[in-house]
Amino acid sequence: MSETVRTIRIAVISRSTAVSGGASHMAEELAKLLITAPNVEAHHWVGYPGNEYKSHMRMLFNGHRFQRFHAWCRNFSMRVGLPDFLTPELLAFLRKGGLHYDLYHFHDISRTFSPMALKWLSKRKPVVWTLRDCSPYTGGCLFPIDCTAFHSRCGNCPKLSEFPLQTTIDRTGFMHDYKKKMGRQQLFVPTVASEWAADQAMKSGMFIHRPRVIRNFVDCALFRPFDKKALRNLLGLPDGFLVLISSPHMEEERKGIRYALAALHQLSRQVKVITIGRTPRPHTDLFSLFSGLDVLHLGYIREARLLAQYYAAADVFLFTSLAETFCNAVAESMAAGTPAVAFDAGAIPELVEHQVNGWLAQSRNVGGLVEGLHYCIDHQDTLIKWGSEARKAMKAYSPDRFLVSHLNLYNEILEARIRGFIT
Repeated sequence: MSETVRTIRIAVISRSTAVSGGASHMAEELAKLLITAPNVEAHHWVGYPGNEYKSHMRMLFNGHRFQRFHAWCRNFSMRVGLPDFLTPELLAFLRKGGLHYDLYHFHDISRTFSPMALKWLSKRKPVVWTLRDCSPYTGGCLFPIDCTAFHSRCGNCPKLSEFPLQTTIDRTGFMHDYKKKMGRQQLFVPTVASEWAADQAMKSGMFIHRPRVIRNFVDCALFRPFDKKALRNLLGLPDGFLVLISSPHMEEERKGIRYALAALHQLSRQVKVITIGRTPRPHTDLFSLFSGLDVLHLGYIREARLLAQYYAAADVFLFTSLAETFCNAVAESMAAGTPAVAFDAGAIPELVEHQVNGWLAQSRNVGGLVEGLHYCIDHQDTLIKWGSEARKAMKAYSPDRFLVSHLNLYNEILEARIRGFIT
C-alpha cells in the first residue's frame, strides 16, 4: 500500500506585495509559485497589500479598528525608541488562525511584524527568515553602507531619522543585541539572496552557521530581447544611444542617482536618457542635476510587460546603487538583453561580470562610469555580445530552480523536526 503524502501548509509573510519593491515582490512571487506545487497549501500574509487582493492573500491589519490600534502601537513604539518592537500584529495573526501552518517564511518585516513576535512564534513552529535587507542583523537600518557598528554593537546610529527607524531615541544597541541573541539561539533558519548578503550577515555575529543562499529568479519569458528599433517606434522613444536609469525612489541616497547624473554630464558623446521611477521633487539638488540632459521621465511603471519593453529598448542600464542584496532590476534588464554599467557594490558583481556581460566601476567612481559608457557607445558590436551573454547568464535564475530550492529547504526542516532534531 502506498504511503499517503501529506499536504504541507506554508505561510509566507511580508510587508506588502510587489507594489512595495523587490523584497515584497519576491515574497509574492514565491507564494504564487508555492500554490502551483503539488501537496502544498500556501497563503501570502501581508501588512499593506496596496490596491490588489488575490485569493491566496491574507491581510494582517484588516479592519479599521485594528488598523487604528496597530498604528497607535507603532507610533508609540517609535516614540520610545523601539520601532517595530511593541506592536500587536501577532494578536491579529493568532485570531485569524495563524498557528495552523506547518512552516512560516518571513521576508521583509519592517513595519509589519515585531522581532519579539517572530521569536515567540519560532519557539513553537519552524520559521524561515529571508534577510531581504540588513535590518534583521542591525539595530534597525536597512543598509549600513559605510557604517560597521553592526559588526560589534549598534549605537549612535547615523540613520535614526530614516525608514524604518524614524525615531529620536537611540535604542539601536538594545535592538541589535536582542536580534543577535535570537539568531545565535538558532530559533529560525536564515536565507539570503546572495553571497554578499551572507557575508554581511556573518559579520554581524548573529549567526553560528552561514545563511543558505537562494538567489531570486527572473522571468526570462517576460523579460526578453526585442528588435530595439521596432520597440522604440512602438513606445515612442527617440533614436540614438539610449541610457536607462531606474529606481523606485530617485532621491534615496543608497541608489546613488547623483553619481549616474554626474557621469552623464561628463560624457563627450550625446545620449538620450529615460528614467523609470518617482522623479525627484522640484527645486531639490537632485532635480537640478537633470538640467542639461536630454531626458524623458516615464514615472513609476507597475505593469510588468511594459517595464520589460522599456528594459529591452535601452542600450545600457546605468545602475549606481551603493548596496544591494540581489537587485531584481539589474537581473531583469540583463534578461532583456540590455547590459548594465554599474558600481561593483553589494551583490551586483554576482550578476554582472566585467567586460563579459556588462561593465563594473568601483563604487562611487564617476570616472569609471564615464569610461564604461564611452566604451559601450564606441563598441556597439561588443555591446550586442554583452547583451547576449547577459541573457544567457540570467537563464540560470529560473522560477523552477527558485521553487525547488525552497521546497527542498522546507522539507529538510520539517523532516528534521519530525525526527526530533529540531525542538
